[in-house]
Formats: sequence, C-alpha cells, structure tokens
Amino acid sequence: MGTGNVAYGIGCSHSTVVAAHPGPRGYVWDTIFPAVFDRVRRDFKLEAFTHALWMEDEWPPKTWHYDGTIWAVDAKFAVNAYGLRNRMSILCETPGAASFERQVFAQYAWISSLLEFTNEHAQEMAAVAEAADQETVQAVLDGSESGELRNWIDGEYRSRGPIDLLAYRDAYPSAPQEYRPGTSIRDHVLPDGPPEIVTGVEDMTLSVGTKDSWVPRGYLFPAEMEFLADKLRTHNIEVEVLEEPMRAEGEEFVVDGMRKVGRGGYQMTVLDGGFFESSIREFPVGTFFVDMAQPMANAAFYFLEPQARDGMVAWWVLDELLREMGAEKHPVVYPIFKYRRELPEG
Repeated sequence: MGTGNVAYGIGCSHSTVVAAHPGPRGYVWDTIFPAVFDRVRRDFKLEAFTHALWMEDEWPPKTWHYDGTIWAVDAKFAVNAYGLRNRMSILCETPGAASFERQVFAQYAWISSLLEFTNEHAQEMAAVAEAADQETVQAVLDGSESGELRNWIDGEYRSRGPIDLLAYRDAYPSAPQEYRPGTSIRDHVLPDGPPEIVTGVEDMTLSVGTKDSWVPRGYLFPAEMEFLADKLRTHNIEVEVLEEPMRAEGEEFVVDGMRKVGRGGYQMTVLDGGFFESSIREFPVGTFFVDMAQPMANAAFYFLEPQARDGMVAWWVLDELLREMGAEKHPVVYPIFKYRRELPEG
C-alpha cells in the first residue's frame, strides 16, 4: 500500500474484473473474506480489510476508494485475470510503513487463516468453480443468438455504504520519503500515535459496469492473424480453424479513429467507432474461429472486444495491423467478426 496510511495488519482486495462470472467472485467476497477476517482477528489480534486509500489531504477520511491506487477493474492484474477464468483469487498486501517483522507476521496470519478455510471447504469451492464453468457455457448457448446476453467492457467502483475505518491521523507525514541509494526501496516515515476509528466513511469498492456489449456465439478472424490465435491459446482459450467454408450472421465494428490514452501508467490503445447492423459474411477454409460455448468465454470476450478497457486492442496487440489498415487516417472494419449464428450454405 506504499505510503502506509492503513492501520491494519494487512490489506487485501478481491478481484472484481468486468467480465467475470459472479459465482466465484461472490463466494470470495461473501464467504471467504468474513471467515478469514474473523480468524485473523481472533487468532492473531490483527485487523484485515479491503485494499484501498483515502485522499491524503483530508481528515477525517470521507471516502475509502481506489482513486489513489493503481488498482482497477483491469485484467492486467493477475487477480482479475483469474476472475476471467471463473476461478477464485485474492490480492493480499501489507502496509508499506509497517516494520518488516509486522509485515511478515501479517502475511502469515492471513495466509494461514486462508489455508485453514480452504482445507475445510475445498470441495465446496471446487463446486462453485465447476458450476461457473457450466453456467458460462449454457449462458452462451441460451442467449447469444438472440443478442440478449451482454457483458461489461468497462467498469468503475461505487459505494457499498458507510463503514468504520481504522486510520492514522497523520497518515501522510510531510517529511519526504526518499529512496535508499541504489535501490527502489523507500524509507517510510511512520505515523505518530495510535490509529483512530473513523465512522461513516463511504466504502467505494463495489464494482459496477459502465459500458457493455452483446456476447456473440463466436468470433471469426482471418488466417493471417495467427499471432492472435497463438495469444489466445496461451490463455487456454480454444481456437479452431475452419475446415469448410462458413456463412455467419453477425455485426462488424467500424473503427472511426485510433488513439492512445494514459491509464495506470501505460499508454493504452482506444478505438472510436461502433457496430453496424446485422450482416451476413462468408469465411473461407483456414479462418480462425472462437466458439464461445466454452468455459473461457468471459476471457475470450474481454480480450477480443474492440472497446474493452483492457483487452488485446488496449494492450497494443493489434496496433501494427490496424495501422497497416489505415485506422489512424480513415475508417476501417475491425478485422474480428462477431457472429450470432451460423447459416447453411445458400
């Protein structure tokens, strides 16, 4: 947590990635967290809570939120990436200003409490993940053709309601935090005095979708984009190759502009444009296609959508291809086709 403004023995945050199945995420938040927090408090006399910050120039704290951290809904965080795979994941951090001994003790308290829980509930946890896999596939089969199935491509954090927060009054001392010579380690200035309980702090850690798109029956892209197929396969997303021509009904995304936007310390690619009305396309033998009736559908959706906050487009994977197509100069058709249904040869 860096600046050491958190009074807890540890801080932790659960993945809230935009496209994740709610089952594993909800189980971690509603079942694992309360049980582990209670054990940490009971057996180790430490406090645990969600990872966030408040603005350094305010006292008492009014909002507990992610604006002061690099945490976001982005899949670049490993915790979120596991969420896309219908699996459970937890980020556990210790306050940067705490002593080394306290940080080790806090991590031990958290991990040992978590292991006790998982040892007692392993079969239940596995069942939650298995159900999420099955429900992900079934949702595609039931709702993709009609266009009713939708998922997030961007999100933000909103209020869960007021909380009591354990905080240091001088959490951000004025003394500079200097790096130790030849290292990336900063010497933190420790707050003076004990922490205080601040009541009525707004807990802004509830993930909410702000933009969504329809989930297709599948995606199709040309044989020349083998590099993309390889990328997807490294994530265990099933990618097949057409052995016969295929006719499909779906929508094309027209790219009106291509630009860079600073986000979380990176220059992310953003595409302006939109999907056009339904069209019918024919695809030759050798075309790559991603059947979305698979457990990894949430990951495939988030990676391939042209305007996903943290997908393949955002992470520059298609930059070179889009530039060659002229996306920086004039409108072009996004080279990945979203189809609702396969049509018989006519």
